[in-house]
Amino acid sequence: MVAARVIRLIGRRLLSSLPAIFGVVALTFLLMRVLRAIRRVLRLRAEYRQAEIEIIRERMGLNRPIGEQFVFYLRDLARGDLGNSLTSGQPVSGT
Repeated sequence: MVAARVIRLIGRRLLSSLPAIFGVVALTFLLMRVLRAIRRVLRLRAEYRQAEIEIIRERMGLNRPIGEQFVFYLRDLARGDLGNSLTSGQPVSGT
């Protein structure tokens, strides 16, 4: 009887934490998009042509709608793919 109550309590706590987890994931996604965009803008030089900029945007997936980017972000997060480091370009997960 006590074990069943404890399991229900843990289940309710886990369920109630889902909105917070989703909020953190969404905030992380948005912050990373803003930081990447700012970083790219700061690194762009006058000699970059518009075609080169579009290639970079396409490679990063920034040419897709924000909702689609978020779905891909959630998919990659579920797979354990944390993307590449902004400084080294190496995979964050080390695989």
